[in-house]
Amino acid sequence: MLLLLVVEAFCFASRPVRILVAAFALPLAAVGGWMLGGGASVLDAMYAGRDFDLVERLLTQARVLWMYLYWFFQPAALTAGMHHDDIVISRSMADPWVLAALVAWLLVCGLLVSGAVRRRGLGLPAFAFAWFLVLHLMESTVVPLEIAFEHRNYGAGTGFAMRVAVFVFRVVDALPRSLASALPVFVLAPLWVLLFMRASAWESPLTLAVFSVAERPDSPRSRADLAEAQFNLALQRNDREQAVASRDAFDQVAAAQPDSLLPLARLIEIDAILGDDARLAGHAERFASVLRKPTLTIQDTIGLNLLLD
Repeated sequence: MLLLLVVEAFCFASRPVRILVAAFALPLAAVGGWMLGGGASVLDAMYAGRDFDLVERLLTQARVLWMYLYWFFQPAALTAGMHHDDIVISRSMADPWVLAALVAWLLVCGLLVSGAVRRRGLGLPAFAFAWFLVLHLMESTVVPLEIAFEHRNYGAGTGFAMRVAVFVFRVVDALPRSLASALPVFVLAPLWVLLFMRASAWESPLTLAVFSVAERPDSPRSRADLAEAQFNLALQRNDREQAVASRDAFDQVAAAQPDSLLPLARLIEIDAILGDDARLAGHAERFASVLRKPTLTIQDTIGLNLLLD
């Protein structure tokens, strides 16, 4: 329905600003009503397992939305690993990057109003921004999901894809026929190269994990994926040396996340397979210590399930 309001505002409505305001006001009013009706306490409980609160998430998202736009117009950036859990959380409005992002979004709001009123010239860029923002409004706002994932941009980026397609068609119409026929090749060739790079990285869980760690060495999730891929390979091949390599990788993950049960659960499983009783005793003490935390995170729950299975 929200997307229909965006289309209505930019294509058909005689009073487009009202329709545009409704497209953004309706979901915000729904969330506000839910929170006033008792949803705020539910939301607090959901954030208990995160290292950021609601305000910090929203401040960070102001920056992340611009990052999503950068990914669309510079798709080579998407070759830099699968996970984006190394993004620095914005803790206050005093963060200059947050201020810059918010000022830029205020300017975009002006563009939306101008584009809805004056559809010629500004209409299509404004429509692309409105489509982008409404889709991200539906994808993730107050819900305590991970800060960024590229799949959230698939639908939101289609508005800008329409804008780029219109631009390409206009350029093709203006070029001589000999050049116009070659333009699609020049546009698509870089994308084919990027697709080949992504397909090569996704050849197997291990190649993807190695690639992700190489591109984003500060990403805890990427390092955990590498350790997990090595462990699964050790099980498949019944390879003790590979099991030791996976243990070393999980040791690094556990050192970076000392209060997480997930890497510790895998270390218990691996050392049980290797028969290292001394390390198992140390893991048991640390496991009991971590369990005393006031709140268990999603990763802790996954770790407990691994041991129970």
